[in-house]
Amino acid sequence: MSVHQRLSYASMQRSQAALRFTALALLLVALLLGGATQGGFQAQAAVRVVGLGCLLMAIWLSPSLWASGSRFPLLLLAATIMVPLLQLIPLSPAVWTQLPQRTFEVEAYRAAGLALPWLPVTLAPYATWNAAYALVPPTAMFLLTLSLETPERRALVPWVLAVAAGSVVLGIGQVADGPMSPLRFYTITNASEAVGFFSNRNHQAGFLAAVVPLAAYWAMGLTRRRQRWILATLGVGMALIFAVGVGVSGSRAGVLLLAGAGLGCVLMFARNRRLRPSGRTLALGGALILVGLIPALAFGLREILHELPAAMATDPRARAFPIVLKAAVENLPFGTGLGTFDPVYRALETPQIVTHAYLNHAHDDYLELFLQTGVVGAVLIILFLVWFFWASARAWRAPAQSQTAQMGRAASVSIAILLAHSVVDYPLRTAALATLFAFLCGCLATSFPKTRPPQPPVE
Repeated sequence: MSVHQRLSYASMQRSQAALRFTALALLLVALLLGGATQGGFQAQAAVRVVGLGCLLMAIWLSPSLWASGSRFPLLLLAATIMVPLLQLIPLSPAVWTQLPQRTFEVEAYRAAGLALPWLPVTLAPYATWNAAYALVPPTAMFLLTLSLETPERRALVPWVLAVAAGSVVLGIGQVADGPMSPLRFYTITNASEAVGFFSNRNHQAGFLAAVVPLAAYWAMGLTRRRQRWILATLGVGMALIFAVGVGVSGSRAGVLLLAGAGLGCVLMFARNRRLRPSGRTLALGGALILVGLIPALAFGLREILHELPAAMATDPRARAFPIVLKAAVENLPFGTGLGTFDPVYRALETPQIVTHAYLNHAHDDYLELFLQTGVVGAVLIILFLVWFFWASARAWRAPAQSQTAQMGRAASVSIAILLAHSVVDYPLRTAALATLFAFLCGCLATSFPKTRPPQPPVE
């Protein structure tokens, strides 16, 4: 190998090391500080500032992302970023007055004797700017993940699992310490349940369910004969830890998501033909899982069996659904603007559904995005789902022992969990889960690379 090739390879290795460190820093900061959608302003600001720095690093160290074979998801990402920016462009009065639901503004300006100004599509520009800035950390994480090789991406997984385990331990401490525990980091939070590094028990449970497939993927990487018992211990141990965390959180959705994660792990295990555990290993693992899962799931099953019927009848989220859907249809085709749910819903809320509960989101991310972005958002969601199912099918059809395909299969299960959770909640509006989601999408997008990774120099 020539001197030039050696220098090129050494430079590439240094670049990969810098990218891995940058991705790890962003992932940890987001998971530890990005657990709220409101309230923790300083923590959110820290995540976004770090995300902006990491985004610049990703662009500087990865100039050839377009040639990575992930052009379609990159185009989707670019289109997503353009949505809030286009909604913020000022329009002349002749244009914006023709938009739906703008009669009140026109009458207000005329009653005040003021000339109609230039206004954007969004009804709350400050909220849309905030939504645009919130895209920075997940954008940086996605670009960084695309730039990494499979070993570097795999090296990030144990850190995610460590944060998840720490969140479980923290949640147990919060419950033991009571509602006034200083271990609760956010003012607006579930005061009696385990929330871990999050402000919402459902987001804690969704996070733990989403990392279960990553734990299975990491444990299944230990395929040597001498590592079988380590594999069984790690896999069962982490499954129990995360199941206990979901159970202690008391999240009804979390229990169902955990069941889906378990099914996904079974499919991953079946797809990996190299894993042939003995009967003793299976018996021990099954016994440990039963012993751990029964008390853990009992908390969640109690919530489902005893509280779900009454909750559905009085839950303001369910009663708000038709109001939000009607507003979304009335504001077609452009929507009300990203981040505008709160002011729009307050204007439409009727006395019949007003309660002491504060509804800051629609608790259905798809419906809320439809309200805020109209036809454009609906098309982008459909395109993303098409890409997700296509990329997942490609990962599951790939050779069983391909490391990139194994990571892609785990990522597809975790993404599916977060997408399912978004039907009844808003997990991706936290910086923590949005950044994790971006990491998972990057792993899935690179699950069948077209180019081989660089090889070490040969004498």
